[in-house]
Amino acid sequence: MPHPRGHSLILTVLLLLLTAGGVLIWWQNHLNRQATIAQVGTTPIARSQLALALRNHVWRHNLHWQTLASPRQDAERQIVLDQLIHSHLLAQLPSAEETRAQTEADQRFQQFTKQFEGANTWQTRAATQNLDEILLRQQLLHEARLSISIENHLANHPDQPTEAEARAYFAEHSGHFTVPESARASHLFLTIHDKERPNAESNIRAYHQQLITNLATLPNLATRYSDDPRTKKTRGELDWFSRDRVPPDFASNVFALTPGQLSPPFITDLGWHIVKLHEKRPARPATFDEVKPEILAHLHTQFRRTALQTWLTQQRQNAAIQIHPDRLNTLQPAPYQ
Repeated sequence: MPHPRGHSLILTVLLLLLTAGGVLIWWQNHLNRQATIAQVGTTPIARSQLALALRNHVWRHNLHWQTLASPRQDAERQIVLDQLIHSHLLAQLPSAEETRAQTEADQRFQQFTKQFEGANTWQTRAATQNLDEILLRQQLLHEARLSISIENHLANHPDQPTEAEARAYFAEHSGHFTVPESARASHLFLTIHDKERPNAESNIRAYHQQLITNLATLPNLATRYSDDPRTKKTRGELDWFSRDRVPPDFASNVFALTPGQLSPPFITDLGWHIVKLHEKRPARPATFDEVKPEILAHLHTQFRRTALQTWLTQQRQNAAIQIHPDRLNTLQPAPYQ
């Protein structure tokens, strides 16, 4: 017959085990709750997810997190959380669109992996961002859902800006639209990046000597010797260009010339040049017709952005969103590994 003390010991052990089990379950639930910063409907936004997004946000905007004042850190946390909430709202697709999203995600995965040489190279690169194939596919699926959702929503807002609205915008911002100073020139170019032809400087100076002594013409020299394949075909002729369309070190030399003037040889990061300036046009205010396509494109983008933001605001008002400020305010960017 078992000793009464044996029964007591067994009951005590069982009680301890049950109590310990209950504590473990409570602790695990507590950790799970602490791991959730917010919830959009039934979808949680995990602390780790927000920490990674915050790290990427800080990096993209070149912020130095530790030097930011506490109110600024709070503001940056809120910006990133809002972005994630909007992302979750947008990614909620009708079931009929899920197959399309999965197909697009698979295509994006194939396109991503094709960038890398070797079967395992992409996995090594992805590992530096703490990604494996499962996480990468989940991320690509989420991005596909976002794209489809935005596309579907904006398809319901086909409004295009009218010419009257474009003219009104032009009138209000007319001082911002100018046609910059431009030039038309011819040039002879010799590269300095061909190791098999190290004599670019001596050659360009010899060609310049031929030009100033009328032993050759710039069109003939450009056709025979230029290393610029485009202008080689046009006998050295360049189309009209403004300063912002060419490298700064080239523009500064060309725009310093007067029409009809031949430059001495000069070097840029690309190579050696001789330029003859044919014409120069001063900067002037742009006409409406010159900037109409640019204005219409800008207004169209504004319309789409406003429509999307309005829809997101409505969705956010209607959605069941729960945020834990106490957990958000202590969040730090995920560490780099």
